[in-house]
Amino acid sequence: MIANSQERVTFLQWTEGNSKFEFYSPRIEKRDFASTDKSAEDLTKSVFIPKTDMAVTANKGGDILVWDKSLILEGVGEANEKRLIKVVTLNAVKDPKGPYTAITMLTTVHD
Repeated sequence: MIANSQERVTFLQWTEGNSKFEFYSPRIEKRDFASTDKSAEDLTKSVFIPKTDMAVTANKGGDILVWDKSLILEGVGEANEKRLIKVVTLNAVKDPKGPYTAITMLTTVHD
């Protein structure tokens, strides 16, 4: 399962027989963004991409953050935890009410 607040993305997992969820929240760094002002944009929605280990999170800056499984060889995170691998600008249009046009909905269609 994936959930997000305005500033953090949290990946949760529940295993049968456990009384609690296991969870972690990967770091999001300013350097991950092409422009440091976009790093402060609120996160809006998150979804998993079907039939993959990947997930995406949208923000109010018109970007999606792409998450994928961390490889222990890379020295980033724990095995099988997600990490931010790419930030992609989908909507660079300036909004008259603010700096960018937000992405406020994400969905998957079929598989």
